[in-house]
Amino acid sequence: MSLQATSMKGGGYYDRNSSIQASTNATAIPLIQKAIEEMDMPAAGQAFTLVDYGSSEGKNSAEAVASAISSLQKIRGDEPISIVHNDLFTNDFNRLFYNIYQNPEASYLFRSAPSSSDSSAISGQRQKNVFVTASGTSFYEQVMPSSTVHLGISAWAAQWLSQSPAIRMNHIYYAGAEGENRQRFAEQAAKDWLQFLTMRTNELVSGGKFVMTLPSQVSDPNALLEQVRSTPETMNNKLQEMVAEGLIDRDVYENFIFPYYFRTLDEALEPLISKTSPLSQKVSLDSSLVQAIPCPMFAEYLRTKDKAVYANAYVSWLRAWSEPILAKGIFSRSASSESDAFRMIDDFYGRIQETVEADPLAHIFKVEACFLVFTKK
Repeated sequence: MSLQATSMKGGGYYDRNSSIQASTNATAIPLIQKAIEEMDMPAAGQAFTLVDYGSSEGKNSAEAVASAISSLQKIRGDEPISIVHNDLFTNDFNRLFYNIYQNPEASYLFRSAPSSSDSSAISGQRQKNVFVTASGTSFYEQVMPSSTVHLGISAWAAQWLSQSPAIRMNHIYYAGAEGENRQRFAEQAAKDWLQFLTMRTNELVSGGKFVMTLPSQVSDPNALLEQVRSTPETMNNKLQEMVAEGLIDRDVYENFIFPYYFRTLDEALEPLISKTSPLSQKVSLDSSLVQAIPCPMFAEYLRTKDKAVYANAYVSWLRAWSEPILAKGIFSRSASSESDAFRMIDDFYGRIQETVEADPLAHIFKVEACFLVFTKK
C-alpha cells in the first residue's frame, strides 16, 4: 500500500472486506432493473452507456452490472453496451480489470450471458457486444461527455467529500463536530453534493436515469452519535492514546478530519426537489428510500459467538476503507520513516482489534442507507 494513496485499500483487500457495502449494492439491484425497464432505449446500433461511479476494485458492483446487462439483453438483444468504471486515478484498476476478465466470482463479461449455464467458468464464451473501459477522473468533475450516459449507478461512494473543511477539532469525524464546525461540515457536504449531481445531470441523456445508494445520517443528533459511536469513536480514542504516548504529532492529529459525511434524506433530496435548486428543473425524482442495512459480520458473530474472529473481521473491514486515508493524513506525517509509519498503522489497528474483541456488543456498525433514483428531463 502506498502511504500517499487516497482510494480504498487495494490488492483485493477492499473486495474481501466490504460485506456491508456489498449487501447495500445488492439491495439496489431491483431499482436498477426497474430503471432500465422504464427507460427509452437508444436507436438500433447505438450503444447503451452505463457508468459505475466510485467503483473501487469492482467486485461489489459486479452483480449490479451483471443484472443491468441481463435486463438490457432481454430488451435489446445483442445491441452494444458500454460499461465505464470510474474512480480516483489512485484506485487499484489492475484489480478491477482482474475481476472483470479473470475472477469467476465477479466477471460479468462471462457469467451473465443468457446462454451460459456455468457461472464459475471464466473460460466460457465472452459476452457479445459488451465493451468495458475505466476512468480515473474524480466524480466531482465531469467524467463523461455531456448527454452520453443512459444509466449511472453509484453505491457507497458520494459520502466521500472533495475535501474536509478547514477546521481544527479534537475528533477525526464529522459527528464529533459542534456548532460552527458542524455547520461548515454540512456546508461542504452540500456544496459537494450539488456538484456531484450537476456533473451527473450534465452527462445523462434526456430520459437517462441515475440510481444511487449512500450511507444515510439519521436526523436526531443523539441517535447520530449512537449510530457512529462504535466505529469513529473507537478510532478517535486510539489515536488520542497514541498522541498522549508521543507516537503521533498532536498538531497533525488535530488538523486531520475524515473527508466523509453521512447526509440525511432531506439533505440528499434538497438539490433534486427544492424550487430554489438549479437542478430541480432539469431532473425529476423517481423514488427515495431510507433502509437499515444489516451488518453481515455481526450476524456471523451472533451465530458463532467467536469474539476473535469477529474482531478480526471488523478491523479488516475498517482497514479496507480507512487505512489509506489515515496513512496519508496522519501516520506518514508523524513517522520518521516509511517502515515506522507501517508499524504505527499496525499498532493502531491492533489496539482497535483488542478493544473490539473485549466487547463485541459495543462495536456494531449500525447504518441506514439512502436509495435514490432520478431521471433527467
